[in-house]
Amino acid sequence: MSMLRARKVAGLKPRLVDFDQVWKELSLNTVAVLKLQSPQATPFIEDVYKICTANPPQEERLYSSLKELFTKHVLSIAQDLFTCQGDLLKRYLEHWTQFNTGSSYVARLYRYLDTHWIRKHQQEYRATQFGFAEGNLPSLCDVYPVYKLALVMWNEHVFAHLQPRLLSNLLQVITSERNDECTTEVNVASLVNSYVELGRFHDSKPLELYVTFFEEPYLKALFEYYARESTAFIASNGVVPYLGKALNRLEEEEMRAKQYLIRSSHDRVTQTCADALVAHHRERLQAECPILLEQYNEHFTVGDVSSDALLAPLFLTTDTSSTSTLDTASPPPAHLPVASPSLVPSSSSSSSSSSAASSSSSSSSSS
Repeated sequence: MSMLRARKVAGLKPRLVDFDQVWKELSLNTVAVLKLQSPQATPFIEDVYKICTANPPQEERLYSSLKELFTKHVLSIAQDLFTCQGDLLKRYLEHWTQFNTGSSYVARLYRYLDTHWIRKHQQEYRATQFGFAEGNLPSLCDVYPVYKLALVMWNEHVFAHLQPRLLSNLLQVITSERNDECTTEVNVASLVNSYVELGRFHDSKPLELYVTFFEEPYLKALFEYYARESTAFIASNGVVPYLGKALNRLEEEEMRAKQYLIRSSHDRVTQTCADALVAHHRERLQAECPILLEQYNEHFTVGDVSSDALLAPLFLTTDTSSTSTLDTASPPPAHLPVASPSLVPSSSSSSSSSSAASSSSSSSSSS
């Protein structure tokens, strides 16, 4: 064995480590990385390796110390945000962006701890509790990979306490945008995406946090906004001008969804808009349907997909037990879809099919 190789092998052997001394320097470098400053990377990685391969083992102590460091760091951020007198959304996004990026860097530097002690600890716990060493099972032992540990600490000490204020301010900004009022320069898309990124600590339901704390409140506020606006507009301007307004609003919200929300939310936004703009006023719109049919081509472009989808429910009756004005009205333009499964109950189309079959049967008997 060469002298150089002998030295390398000797350097890999477990040895005694003064944890307090090594951690003192390592913790300073860790905080520097969290703040996106520039530590010395090589000594950093070597210190992590020394502790993880020490004799006796010190990995668990390193993990506990790192968790405590994350906690102290996010608590200092929380204190700054709790006392923020300016633009809370802008300040929150600044802190979150720095912490999220810094945490991903810290995870890389602590990779040896991640791939050895943390993974082994989780597998042993799962095997003990469930009889499986692999699989996407909950880590009830409260041990997470380094990056997810950082997210958990942020969720517990920052987001959980600020969430109501964040949501209120964020919805207010979006409402101001709908009203053409420019009140802030905050990056709405980045704030919404922070909900998605934060939810990654939950392995089995990574979008649960986003859906629960943003998407559902957003859709609720969306419906309420357009239910109020549409009611006031119809009362002042009538139905025909309203339909043009409704189509414009639908297009605006679909564009806003593409700009701010993740793809899985887009269809729900469209459906919520249809509920607020059309289904919410179904009786009034259906009552004036004959007039709408006469003036349809004067106000809408033939073959317009958005207008077809929005107006389709107006040409179907939801009450199959009685005859409405829709039953005797002229048929809709040829390009207009007869049924819209997402907007109209399937029972309506079934009823229409039954009526058509019955009519056909009567004609055959007559002849």
